[in-house]
Amino acid sequence: MIARSEKRADARDLRGDAEEPPDAPDARNTELAPRERPRSDDEADDTRGLRGDAEAPPDAADTPPARPTPRERPRSDDEAANARGLKVHLRVTSVGGVTYHIVSLRPSTVVRFSTNFFHQTWHVLTGRPGAAALARLLWGLSFQRTPNTLVMLDHPHVVPTPFEGDRGDPIALIPASLTRFDAAHLPALRRRLAAPPTKTIRWHTFGLPAAIDAPRPLWSWRPRPEHSLERMSRAGGVVCYTAPPTLLRETALHVHAVREFGPMSYVPVANRDRSTWRPDGEFQIFSNFEEQVAAAIVARREVVDVPPAALLSMEARQAVWKQQERVLARRRAARQRSARAS
Repeated sequence: MIARSEKRADARDLRGDAEEPPDAPDARNTELAPRERPRSDDEADDTRGLRGDAEAPPDAADTPPARPTPRERPRSDDEAANARGLKVHLRVTSVGGVTYHIVSLRPSTVVRFSTNFFHQTWHVLTGRPGAAALARLLWGLSFQRTPNTLVMLDHPHVVPTPFEGDRGDPIALIPASLTRFDAAHLPALRRRLAAPPTKTIRWHTFGLPAAIDAPRPLWSWRPRPEHSLERMSRAGGVVCYTAPPTLLRETALHVHAVREFGPMSYVPVANRDRSTWRPDGEFQIFSNFEEQVAAAIVARREVVDVPPAALLSMEARQAVWKQQERVLARRRAARQRSARAS
């Protein structure tokens, strides 16, 4: 990944993926063919006479279509997005004597996330577009070399949960061994997100499409030393995922792969004891994430009418879950009526 500033100043602040896009052809070695002089009618007739009329030109339907070259082949959405580079905001700020480089999504990037704690596990929740963006953020983060670089996600990208409309927490993605993890600094770093960015940069992930296409096992439970550095926890009001570069890349590939598996899929992370199933957290991907969030907000208002930050009893949560199903059913029926009317 190469994070490239739109401004030339400080372009070397963030470095990353060593893979570079292929060089463009050298224009100096390209010869332009001279413009042909239009042929007269006599010259055209003579040319036709030299070819002769015995052999008719092949029928177009019998001619096999030319095979597109790699440059002509239309690129997938993922390939095109990676080639352009995701525009993100960079804030360089000092907290407690430590200079941090905070990467965040721009408000115009339309992806949404949420968080919750259930079954003693922290969850980062999103939809399919959010999973694609998350994969790119994780992959690019794994190649960073500037100390104390991290990714932070907060309003407007963090929304209430898709279950009972609880408030979601901010999210931090932290590369282990590169960025200092200090829980006391996280609230101040979150407040810095309200300030204007230092600059806008492009978050390039040139190696990601090839890694997605490469064959690999979906899961590997063999313990490795780097697993001891992987964590998902909540500190300073922020849900933090910390992992070394190799695991950041593996998680990026898993998140990208499972986003198409069904209505809901998940990627467990930070399962340090590989002999048991006790992960610190999961990335959960929903096919209709934003619709579920909207229905949960309506159901919460209809059942208890309290702000998202208010804690609900288990009885109230179960009532909101049931009401959310009714809200979703109402909306599906309304869409069907609208489709029949049109």
